[in-house]
Amino acid sequence: MRMLEEFFPEFTEKLDEIDQLYAEKRMIDEKTYIGIRKVMGANISNIMKLISKDYIIPIIISAIISIPASWYFINKWLQNFSYRINIQWFVFVIAPALAFIIALIAINMKAYFAALKNPVNAIRYE
Repeated sequence: MRMLEEFFPEFTEKLDEIDQLYAEKRMIDEKTYIGIRKVMGANISNIMKLISKDYIIPIIISAIISIPASWYFINKWLQNFSYRINIQWFVFVIAPALAFIIALIAINMKAYFAALKNPVNAIRYE
C-alpha cells in the first residue's frame, strides 16, 4: 500500500509534464499551420472551422462514452439508499452541453485572435 501511495503522485506528475510538452508543441504547430493557411488565402472563418474541428470531435466522443457510463454508475450508487430517486435524462445532457459550449467559445476566441495576427511572424523560422 505504501508503494502505491508513493507511485501515483509521481506517475501523475510525469503524465502532467508530458502533457505540457505535448501542448507546447501543438501550440507551436498550430501557429505555423494558421500562418501557412493565411498566406495561402484562407479567411478567418475557415481557420476557425479547421481549428474547432480538431477539438470538438474528441469532446463529442467523450460525451458519447461518458453519458451512458455515468448513468449506469449513478443508478448503481443510488440503489444503495433507502429513499430512491430517479435521475432525469437532462442532467446527463447538461454537463456535456456546457463543456461543449465553453470549449467552442474558448477555441473560437483562440483561433480568431491567432487568425488576426501577421502570418509572417508565425512562419518566419520555418
